[in-house]
Amino acid sequence: MEFEISRTSLWNEAKPCDEAYRKSIIRIDERGFSSFEEHNERLPRDKKWEEEGFNHKIIPANNEYDHSHIYREFDDEIWCIKLNSLEDLLKLQDKYGNLVLEKSFKNNNIRRLEIYDTWRE
Repeated sequence: MEFEISRTSLWNEAKPCDEAYRKSIIRIDERGFSSFEEHNERLPRDKKWEEEGFNHKIIPANNEYDHSHIYREFDDEIWCIKLNSLEDLLKLQDKYGNLVLEKSFKNNNIRRLEIYDTWRE
């Protein structure tokens, strides 16, 4: 299984571990505005929503408690690591220490492993 990999102590694009490799992905940007115009009016210092990224759309509300929101995509890159078994995951933990498993900040369809090597809360 492939994971995005990062390291808590790194705040740049440096390689987080020996096993990491770069991979192109689609980064998803979703915001709680109901229209492109609302975004552009409320954030006039930003570029207009439609001026950056691609595949711009409005995601409709799922139910009466939800609301519509705006969506766009960007080409991006992340550091990845391939693990074939739970044993591989445990070996990674033995080598680098504590690991945090979560969804990627760039695309929540990608799982992310963070090498938790410093305090971040």
